Amino acid sequence: MASRKIDKDKYGPGWGEVIFGALLSLVLGAALALGYLVVKPVVPVDRLPKDPAAGTVYYIAGSH
Repeated sequence: MASRKIDKDKYGPGWGEVIFGALLSLVLGAALALGYLVVKPVVPVDRLPKDPAAGTVYYIAGSH
């Protein structure tokens, strides 16, 4: 067991650990982005204002 720890310190993480870390960060990033988009407020309007505010998301309802 001691030699395995020494090898790990010498050579760094294995491919499995790197792939797991990449997948974990991808899933976490996607979850945070989805959460941000869900809580971002949307302003319903009939048509766009003349001077739209920066960072505001407008929803223009269609005919249905």
